[in-house]
Amino acid sequence: MRGLGSKRLLSIGMNVNASSAGSLILMDEIETGLEPYRLCTLINQLRSTFVDKGQFIFTTHSRSAICECSVDELFVMNENNGEVSWFPVSEQETKDVVQSLIRFEPDAFLCKRIIVCEGKTEIGLLRAFEYHFYKNNQTRFAHYGVGTALGGGGDKSFKLARLLKKCGYDVCVLMDSDKSEEEQDKHEIESEGVRVFSWENGNAIEEQIFKDASNECVDKLLSIAIENKGIDSVKNRLGNEIVNADSIFTFGDDSITVSSEVDPTILKSIGKVAKGKINQKKGIFESGWYKRIDYGQAVGNVVFEDNNMKTDCYFLRVMNDLEKWVLDDES
Repeated sequence: MRGLGSKRLLSIGMNVNASSAGSLILMDEIETGLEPYRLCTLINQLRSTFVDKGQFIFTTHSRSAICECSVDELFVMNENNGEVSWFPVSEQETKDVVQSLIRFEPDAFLCKRIIVCEGKTEIGLLRAFEYHFYKNNQTRFAHYGVGTALGGGGDKSFKLARLLKKCGYDVCVLMDSDKSEEEQDKHEIESEGVRVFSWENGNAIEEQIFKDASNECVDKLLSIAIENKGIDSVKNRLGNEIVNADSIFTFGDDSITVSSEVDPTILKSIGKVAKGKINQKKGIFESGWYKRIDYGQAVGNVVFEDNNMKTDCYFLRVMNDLEKWVLDDES
């Protein structure tokens, strides 16, 4: 008279208790019929039961089940023309990045194709881009088996992309071009079959967006920064870091707008301010305006509605190429 989940838990318990020490138990789709909290409890109970003897192996398509696994417990299985292959994700040099992915973005492992994003801004931008993609194509990324994963920047992104490629995923990378030392790494990973989408040489995502955006779009992007950081913070940063700021911007009580004639180099400078300042000890940019997923999505919502952005600008060329990669589903 019990529900599916309760009956399944009872069946699992009976099988575990009926088996002798050292038994191997296999279960397909462990999540069937179980709410996430019951699923997580079951996995933890089974982990403690088989800590010394025996082994329990399960398959899953559940993000909750993946979240509950450690990097050492998770394997990716692929089938190709009847041949099954398995891949551990616990390579030593990528353990920290993959463990973070398991905890915070388990959906990535359930996709066939993955866009590794350098930072959270790119993740948010792609969320906005998917909505733009839907309006143009009447399909979502999921239709093509595409998901995203946070790479963590620099060498971490390359290592994660290589690991995912080795596990059988179709992988590309979306990243900045403001670090000259990474250019060689881009060429190397592309030669290994991982496509790299990056901005114009010397530009981070903020610099590229501001450089290519129309004045109306720039004003809206500044409004997002003001909403997130406050008018005084944004005004002071622009005033301190851009020469002749008073002749370029009109500073209101709660708004900032740019003059009608602004050189692209000035627009790029605004993007540099938006990027934040480098923390030399940590090797990362801090105090950026859009370094969160929701901020990146807000930026994307504005940029992809910018009808005055030149169609041949570098930003749109990169995004159009990425769209072609999504549509080119060979799997």
